[in-house]
Amino acid sequence: SPVGQTPVGRIDTESINRLVKTMERSQATAEKILDSAERLFATKGFSATTIKMIAAESHQNSALIYYYYNSKAALYGHVLNRVVGKIASEAASRITAGSRPQDVISAVVESQVAVLTANPHLPILLARELIDWKAAHAEPAIRSLSAGLFERLRGAIEAGQLNGTFSAGIDP
Repeated sequence: SPVGQTPVGRIDTESINRLVKTMERSQATAEKILDSAERLFATKGFSATTIKMIAAESHQNSALIYYYYNSKAALYGHVLNRVVGKIASEAASRITAGSRPQDVISAVVESQVAVLTANPHLPILLARELIDWKAAHAEPAIRSLSAGLFERLRGAIEAGQLNGTFSAGIDP
């Protein structure tokens, strides 16, 4: 191929680097939108929060928010999934394969405290979701959490019952 040109079907290093930077900026923009939406949904509630408000707080335009999330309801679902993901991820980082049953329970509780303390608006957001919507928007995120973290917690309780650490009278 001629000097300075890349053969068809091959990508040069500079093009790859530009693509990576674009993807990083895109991820940062999505996170900025989620951060703003999370704060506004917590303080104002789902119904009172508008895409325009989220756009203003995140310093993005409304069209870009719709590009990333299609609708306010979809954005709200992403916010709730991210909240649940933070808790699950924090718990997973504290639990090892060899964790004793009581350590698993402590890790789950400590992870919730750590995430909620680091993000003081999250308890309000979760309370609003439960009160205003009876957790309807959070159902997919809760199912995901149930399949992973809560199942691990149930298994720890059962293991603790079998080894005598916990009372057999507890129904996991």
